[in-house]
Amino acid sequence: MGVWTWGGGLFLFNIIFAFFYNKLYTTDLIDSGYEPVDQNVYNALIDKGYLTSGRKFTTIEN
Repeated sequence: MGVWTWGGGLFLFNIIFAFFYNKLYTTDLIDSGYEPVDQNVYNALIDKGYLTSGRKFTTIEN
C-alpha cells in the first residue's frame, strides 16, 4: 500500500499512459489533416499500427 501513497503507482501509470497518448495524439493529427512527410515516415506509421496500408495521402506516391 505504501507505494501507492508515495507516488510510485502514479509514476508507473504515467509511463504506461505516455505510450497510449502518443498513439492517440498521432492518429488525431492524421485525422485532422496532417500527412506523413515522405515514404519512410508513411511506412513507419503503418508498421506501428497508426495507419492502414490503403490510406492515400497527397504527398506520398503509393
